Amino acid sequence: MMDDDGYLEESVAATYDESSAEMFAPDAVEPAVEVLAGLAGGGSTWRRGGG
Repeated sequence: MMDDDGYLEESVAATYDESSAEMFAPDAVEPAVEVLAGLAGGGSTWRRGGG
């Protein structure tokens, strides 16, 4: 799955985004964004990065 240099093999990299396309579709993302926006209200938010 990984080459010696630490990068994904070409065969994996070529299809990497295909397996997660549904996860990032607007109809999957927008409900989560709406919930988070509602929780934030008009105030500031705490930002947490994810990997």
